Amino acid sequence: SSLVAQEYKKVFFKTQTVETNDVKVTIDAAVATARETKFKIKIINKTNDYLIYKPSESIFKIGGKSYNPVEKWVIIRPNDDGSSVLNIPGTEFLVAADYDFVLEGLYRVNINSGGVSSPDFKLPASVNDFKAGNFAVNVVKVKKVTARTDATFKATYNGDKIGIFEPNKIAMKMPDGKEYANYHLDRKPIVFEKGKADDFTVAWKD
Repeated sequence: SSLVAQEYKKVFFKTQTVETNDVKVTIDAAVATARETKFKIKIINKTNDYLIYKPSESIFKIGGKSYNPVEKWVIIRPNDDGSSVLNIPGTEFLVAADYDFVLEGLYRVNINSGGVSSPDFKLPASVNDFKAGNFAVNVVKVKKVTARTDATFKATYNGDKIGIFEPNKIAMKMPDGKEYANYHLDRKPIVFEKGKADDFTVAWKD
């Protein structure tokens, strides 16, 4: 995608959209100042699989030089969308009439690759950790106030590929058999590389 300037000094660039059968990518609000250029990239996933976007593999090309953004990975659920603001420092973007952005690092993950089973974890906790496939999970904190329970865990992925974890799919089962969904239903999936760890908090109202 070539971003072409519309104004000068604080340079603004036209919105660009590219669409295929699988994705729709929009680059919007692109601007260059004396210190940096940045824009918002929005990716619409039109497939029934996960998409993972690694910004560091994309390339800004200007004046014979190449730059790579350093933003975090973006994971996009099936038939959902995700976005990130990509930021590259440098004055070259302010004086150029246009530059190229090469979208690399967009991966499709087969949703039928299968999940892993996790053992039921009882609260109050009698143990502080458990394993689920290649994930090792430790209890960080549990807090119960009236009819609400909050629990924070730390998960580490020890597999050889990547792990995707969906916090919003955790449920609490009460002694009477009733199940309650995670209160944080808006939590985005967490992507794990080998050896990486991340915290997540779940909550239930009974």
